[in-house]
Amino acid sequence: MIGMILKSAGSFLGPIANGFVSKMQAKAELKMLQAKRQVIIEEKTQERMTALATSDVEWDKVMADASADSWKDEFWTLIFAIPLVLSFIPATQPFVVAGFEALAQTPEWYRYSLLTLVAASVGRHEIPRIGKKIKGLGKTQQKDVTNGE
Repeated sequence: MIGMILKSAGSFLGPIANGFVSKMQAKAELKMLQAKRQVIIEEKTQERMTALATSDVEWDKVMADASADSWKDEFWTLIFAIPLVLSFIPATQPFVVAGFEALAQTPEWYRYSLLTLVAASVGRHEIPRIGKKIKGLGKTQQKDVTNGE
């Protein structure tokens, strides 16, 4: 009698146990596949980062070779040095101030274009660094003519 009950229980519980084991195996396989997927994603990301860094270095080399005979760096250095030097000469100080006030009234696109030209001269990687250091680049400074300021 007990043998028959156990046999009946075994035939009833066997498929349930097999289903449970199959489900656990499927979960383990899913976790393993997810881990493999994550490893592949990380490898591909690393490959892209390496390729990007390599292309940046190669581009910098090409640009350095191309600008070896260029004088644009010196040109921009002179352009920025002129107001600096004139600021120390009392007779020319009003002209320097007036010049910068006039530049403050230029359209935003012009100022960004000027920033891009200068940054291209010193290297394209400098653009974000220069842009962060120049506070209020996109803001126009306008005088209040009603108050005489």
